[in-house]
Amino acid sequence: VRQGSLAAYEHQDVPFEVLVERLHPTRSLAHHPLVQVMLAWQGNDHTELTLGELQVTREPVDTRTARMDLTFSLSGRWTADGRPAGIAGTVEFRTDVFDPDSIHTLTERLRRVLVAMTNDPTRRLSSIEVLDENERARLGEWGNGSALGRSVRPVSVVGLFAAQVARTP
Repeated sequence: VRQGSLAAYEHQDVPFEVLVERLHPTRSLAHHPLVQVMLAWQGNDHTELTLGELQVTREPVDTRTARMDLTFSLSGRWTADGRPAGIAGTVEFRTDVFDPDSIHTLTERLRRVLVAMTNDPTRRLSSIEVLDENERARLGEWGNGSALGRSVRPVSVVGLFAAQVARTP
């Protein structure tokens, strides 16, 4: 994951217009032409900005407009003396695509992945369980709803074909 992310950063300065020109994505007013979901790590310097006598305060900017269908923006948090203090994040989403409950569920899944990866950085991403107990139980109910009315006898495709030929020569 780290190597893939670092490799992606090598091309972060390529202008968006150049990407669109070279990739020629199918145009649609329903969604962004290249990506619908973005995970952004804001590696901003946590030190205070000093401009002489000028007092500077960081303020988040909320445009109230989602640029993508879904954007997770994460950044490191720091203590007053500059020590790491965890990760903070925001979620921006299109309300015509997602509802708040879905966003909460997705955020919890991302949190589970991040906790698992930080607890064991050598762990394979594919081994992390992203569903909670209720979601797994619900899938179990949905997946085990069918019941056979009779025993299934082992038969080959050739056997099935022969039986069909015998029924309808």
